[in-house]
Amino acid sequence: MRLAPEFTWQTDLAIPECKSRLERATEKESASRWFRFGESGTVYSRVGEASFRLFAKGPAFVHNSFEPYLYGSFARDGGRTVVRGRFRPHTLVLGFMVVWFTFVLLVGGLITVRSVTGSRGGDLGPGAAVLFALGMLTFGITLVTVGWRMGRGQRERVQKLVEETLEARLTRSGPRPVKA
Repeated sequence: MRLAPEFTWQTDLAIPECKSRLERATEKESASRWFRFGESGTVYSRVGEASFRLFAKGPAFVHNSFEPYLYGSFARDGGRTVVRGRFRPHTLVLGFMVVWFTFVLLVGGLITVRSVTGSRGGDLGPGAAVLFALGMLTFGITLVTVGWRMGRGQRERVQKLVEETLEARLTRSGPRPVKA
């Protein structure tokens, strides 16, 4: 499972036209999107001068913190517009997971080492300490994997929107989430 493969599309449209089309084909992203009960598959956007972020709403009443966002950019190359993007979870979620795994590895590792070497401060046996640390690490990995797989349909929706709205051809990608 690769969390952030890069996708590259080419289109004959100019950058201002690409931005305009993305803005017309999507809803502007705002904090209020979290409180709307919009239709599943609705795509929200934040479009800047040379970059954009797209997000497709998942199933109603399901909140997946690991849902994919397409972070992308526009560039001119030989009379064509090149659109590059990478699917990944929101920046806050990535930051939280870095803290989570760091905590599990440092604190869990320290507790495990102290338990195995006999310099315990509590009643946790060496076997239990190792199982606890491995269990927390496995839980974190499973959480990320399941959350990312749940967002597969959202990635497909966003990719389809980019290709149709911008009349773009996929020229390079990681694993292609949309079946041709």
